[in-house]
Amino acid sequence: MSAANSLLTWTGCRTSESLNGAWNAIIDVYDVGASGPFGGDAMFAEMFGFPADRGRNSPGRRAEYDFDTSPVLQVPGDWNTQNERFHFYEGSMWLRKRFSAQVDAERRTFVYFGAANHGTWVYLNSKKVAEHEGGYGPFCVEVTGLLKPDEENSLIVRVNNQRTKSAIPTTRTDWFNYGGITRDVTLIEVPSTFIRDAVVQLDPANPTVVCVDVSLDGPNASQAVTVSVAGETLGTLHTNEAGRGEARFALPSTLRRWSPSDPVRHEVTVSCESDSVTDLIGFRTIATKGTQILLNGEPLFLAGISLHDESLGDPARRIQTADEARALLAHAKALGCNFVRLAHYQHNEHTVRACDEMGLMAWCEIPVYWGIDWENEATLANAKDQLAELIVRDRNRASVILWSVANETPPAEQRTVFLRALVKEARQLDPTRLVTAALFSHAQGGEVFDMTKESDHWMIDDPLGEDLDVLGVNEYHGWYYGSFETMAKTRWSTPYDKPMIVSEFGADAKAGLRGGNDESWTEDFQAEVYRHQLAMLAKIPFLAGTTPWILKDFRAPFRLLPDVQDGFNRKGLIDTNGNHKLAYDVLASWYQDRLAQKG
Repeated sequence: MSAANSLLTWTGCRTSESLNGAWNAIIDVYDVGASGPFGGDAMFAEMFGFPADRGRNSPGRRAEYDFDTSPVLQVPGDWNTQNERFHFYEGSMWLRKRFSAQVDAERRTFVYFGAANHGTWVYLNSKKVAEHEGGYGPFCVEVTGLLKPDEENSLIVRVNNQRTKSAIPTTRTDWFNYGGITRDVTLIEVPSTFIRDAVVQLDPANPTVVCVDVSLDGPNASQAVTVSVAGETLGTLHTNEAGRGEARFALPSTLRRWSPSDPVRHEVTVSCESDSVTDLIGFRTIATKGTQILLNGEPLFLAGISLHDESLGDPARRIQTADEARALLAHAKALGCNFVRLAHYQHNEHTVRACDEMGLMAWCEIPVYWGIDWENEATLANAKDQLAELIVRDRNRASVILWSVANETPPAEQRTVFLRALVKEARQLDPTRLVTAALFSHAQGGEVFDMTKESDHWMIDDPLGEDLDVLGVNEYHGWYYGSFETMAKTRWSTPYDKPMIVSEFGADAKAGLRGGNDESWTEDFQAEVYRHQLAMLAKIPFLAGTTPWILKDFRAPFRLLPDVQDGFNRKGLIDTNGNHKLAYDVLASWYQDRLAQKG
């Protein structure tokens, strides 16, 4: 079953039990826990194999491991910031949770993982039940009939965060390689025939109509399904023997549309004879017209900022709670943003739901980043799976307006074939939103331009631009290349009649480091880069938005400049504790003026 068809959605309204909390953990540098030291010999696999959960005092053969006496790690959580020994560890870690469960023979049970980075193997009561590849998307496994109703159950998860050439992402990224079960783990119970997924969205071509696509799963998959919005029944559809059903219903004319200024959501209920699910969903349309982006039919400027899925505070870590997500997004709102770029991978569901609540439109992305193994069919298949996990989880979120298939991938024939396949997949999974990618600004004529050369004309003509709805462009004039003098006279052009978002620009600055406007790494220089950047960008006629890099300083192992970077990318407008740098106010003032002009 593909990722798109095997996920669970509408999980927040299900009967569930959290499996978060303390898990025992064993570091396994040589990967002996799966098969023993001799790679699969039955006797040694039984003795050393961690899924059996034997313990050192087990009768018979002595096990040379013991979860009971092993260290404890918190789930959700990365192992890097919980124990200094594991800060840069890349390899396998085994985590075990024992729990009791009430089992209803008439219902089905799933274990749902918000994310685990990168490869994951799941064992329940010594039986292998799932494998998953990809460190940022959700996945689940059905465990109906495998739970012990009258005794403790043993859930053991092996997670491996090693970077590999054929993976998504590949071996080098500009963010921290957190390891572990980094998002919630939940035991979810559903009826024998249940609503696996339901997409309820406005028809982009006719916003007075809501399109509903429902999937039932179970022995009685052919049923009548009723849909209601804000307490008003829209109508009934019928699923086929495979459990699929689609319908179009007239939306109540009085229903308010979702927007950043009015992020209203309505209670939506989808019911069949055996199941019912409810969620809060906002309704809005997103489209393009020439070089404009239209929200609910009206042009708007996307005043944005880029984010990593990393919390405020010390130590910085992957976001784990709704409060952590809201705290970070509050800084974007205070900046004057109506838009965030959730780079460079799928962010926590708490963050996307907080965007819905707070009125922040979102660009959501998969980690197809830099030098991917473009000719590897398995790599493309995994990219499609991660794209499906991204889209299926979040396609009912009003805040999400853009799916991004890549970031900073140098143009080449096979790369473009690879990315075009992802663009096609995104449109099949969700035809109601726009598709983009963050392109190199210095990729001209299908080749990467020599950044060491001064240029006062930047042509955005990456061949992938033909396939995108919105052009995303990363550029670092004034920092990695170009001078302030050149920026003042730079002309931008593109052969595509499409809106462009400058998805990255900026400069590093260590918080509190002051100096002249020409002194690199200071707050003063970063602010000066922003002033010249914004003056340059304001003259681009097809500019539809910006998401400067980045809201907050974040961990990045190859940023090594002593006493300045120290393992952090310092392009944040705030530091890890939320303190503003000078450039924050420069951008806030520009956004205030820009949005006032549009208003």
